[in-house]
Amino acid sequence: MEKQHKRKAVCVLGGIDSLYYFVHCDSELYQTFYENINIDVNLFASDNFRFLKYTSKSDGVVGIKFEYSLDDVKIAGITFKNPEKQKNIHNVYVQLYAESIYSKGLKNSVDLVSELLFNLFGLQTFYDFMYPSRVDVNCFVGGFDFSQISKDCFGGYFYRTYQKENTHFITRASRVETLYLGSKKSSLCFKIYDKLKELHDKRSSLSSQIKLEFLRQNGFGVEYGVDELWNAEFTCKRQFLKESGILSLDALFGSFKMLYFNCFSGFDFYGFDARKIAKYRKNRNLNKLEVHKIWKLMQVNQLFNAPADDFAWGDRPVERVIERAKGQSEKWHREQILKLIQKCSSNGWDIKDIFRQAV
Repeated sequence: MEKQHKRKAVCVLGGIDSLYYFVHCDSELYQTFYENINIDVNLFASDNFRFLKYTSKSDGVVGIKFEYSLDDVKIAGITFKNPEKQKNIHNVYVQLYAESIYSKGLKNSVDLVSELLFNLFGLQTFYDFMYPSRVDVNCFVGGFDFSQISKDCFGGYFYRTYQKENTHFITRASRVETLYLGSKKSSLCFKIYDKLKELHDKRSSLSSQIKLEFLRQNGFGVEYGVDELWNAEFTCKRQFLKESGILSLDALFGSFKMLYFNCFSGFDFYGFDARKIAKYRKNRNLNKLEVHKIWKLMQVNQLFNAPADDFAWGDRPVERVIERAKGQSEKWHREQILKLIQKCSSNGWDIKDIFRQAV
């Protein structure tokens, strides 16, 4: 018998969790720009745009990486390639951070990076000349427990194609926390994991507080140990995007709903009754087994940053979201400090002396 999963009201919400893309720019203009920053990496640096590191082939792009922030929110990592060492890729590589997507919106985050590139060296960018190399398509699921999931719970075209490459999972106390299907090197891979645990483990960071606030305002329960919150995520690489007809950000924004549906309909979740699923699989009639209703709901759910909606937050004030997230992060740090003070006091330590040393 399939395990009965007690849950509060089920809540699902999908979109783009992470976006990596290349930007085309004028070669001569870029050559001059790169020569300048290569001489002095701090030439264009500021409080909002700081040098991170020199990158190598293991990073995907050989060049110089910076990090762009705004309103204390990390917007993106931007790598400027070394034009002498790499010839066959575009000059600028951008990784949009999730905390920017969830606080400022997807397209707005792209536009903020474009505005920065224009201010830096006069580069005018258009969605047609931005080329995605990786898109993480995801769906948050609240009020449903996936902790007994396994690879045998799935089927479908993408499952048959990619799951053979690699499958592994992480468990704790007989509870699955993360399940991976497919190799990270393949053009498509899938994972589903306990999102609330991840956010709880990293709750001191502003990034986690932004995501928690985003989920809270979209109706999800986010109380650790009480609520269930999972994230089902497909990592779509360049080759898979090409096969899906998505060659530029303009195409991605115009066809995202199709991409989302194709991902979640290519993997079918049949529930937790492994014996029943195995029987249908053995008889080669898995297509006759009904897809679990939670998966059907995920396939057609509201998309928080689909192009028609434009931004993740709609008409909600972004400033209020960020301020509330900052407040929650500060509250957590205050609680930790108070616990340490109480521990010091119980051990008979000189608290005043500790504070004098600290300040």
